[in-house]
Order: sequence, then structure tokens, then C-alpha cells
Amino acid sequence: MITLRRSAVHSDWVEFREGEQVLDEVEVKFRFRHMNKTFGSVEEARQFLHDNERKQAKTYACYLLSARAYASELLSKKLLEKGYSSEVVQETVQKLTDLGLLQDEQWQQREVERELSRGHGPRFIEAKWRAKGLPAEQVRKYVTSEMQKDKLKQLWQKLGKKSDRRKAIGFLARRGFDLDLIMQICYVPDS
Repeated sequence: MITLRRSAVHSDWVEFREGEQVLDEVEVKFRFRHMNKTFGSVEEARQFLHDNERKQAKTYACYLLSARAYASELLSKKLLEKGYSSEVVQETVQKLTDLGLLQDEQWQQREVERELSRGHGPRFIEAKWRAKGLPAEQVRKYVTSEMQKDKLKQLWQKLGKKSDRRKAIGFLARRGFDLDLIMQICYVPDS
């Protein structure tokens, strides 16, 4: 009979034992319970570990998704950080996508709209997405020049009264708006 036991040398390793003899070891970064089971073969024990990892990855992913929406890239990164294998992570993300729990298009659109409502332009959003490992080229798909102009008009009304034009233009450029649109909205030639 084959049993599983955490390695005495390193806690990320699991030993396949037959009595006191160690038959094989495998790295298992995720935590699991029920190690006191017995198996007929090493392959059966490996299958048990794989099934357990798959179940835990799906449970953890659903837990994360219950708190907020994630893009598939971000969810994959979270699962990998937790210690699940890349094979199980891909399988879990695909299963959740098939179930309709992960919808990258809608998530991307909501994130862009949220950042725009906070007063950030597309260049800022692109830089933020690049830092997270998300497809930054998708941002321009959701931000039209009309959306930028509307937001710039709102911000210009707030800023134009309080500061000089040059400082306001610099501020809006640092917020990530396109300079040509800033100049269209904010530049008023001196009379």
C-alpha cells in the first residue's frame, strides 16, 4: 500500500511511501488535507494529488471571483502565485471561461470606463495594464476620442478656473490624455 507524507526535508515536497521506504517524491506547493489515505499504486496517488490540485484551484478561483471580477491573465497569475501548476491553472481558467464566469471583453471595458471616470486617459490606462501584464493595445478599442473629449471638457471646467492654462494642460497630459485632444479642448488663443 502506498501512502503520502510531507517530506521531512522540505514542506513543498510529498513522498510516496510503501511502509518506511520512499518510492518517489514530487513537489506540491499547494496545501491539501487527507494525506492519510492509502493507494494501490504510485500512479493512483499521483492522480489523487492532481485531482485534489484541480479541485482546490477551481475553489480558490471561485473564491477570488466572488469578491470581484478578474481578467483571465490576472486570475492565472493569482493561481500561479498560490502554487498551482500551469497545466491546472490553464485548465481552470478555461473551464471558468466556458462557464461564463470569466469574460475578458466585459472586464476590460468596465476597467477602462472606471479609469476614465477617475480622470485617467488612455496612455495612463495602457501603462497600468502593461505593468500588470495585460494587453495594453486593447485600451484604444474601448476609448474613443469622443469619450476623451467629454472627460477633458469636464476636467477643464474644474481646472480652468483655478490654475493657469499651461499648468492645466501639463496636468491633463500627465493624467494620460492625448496631447492633440488636450490642445483642441484647452487651448484658447490669447486675444
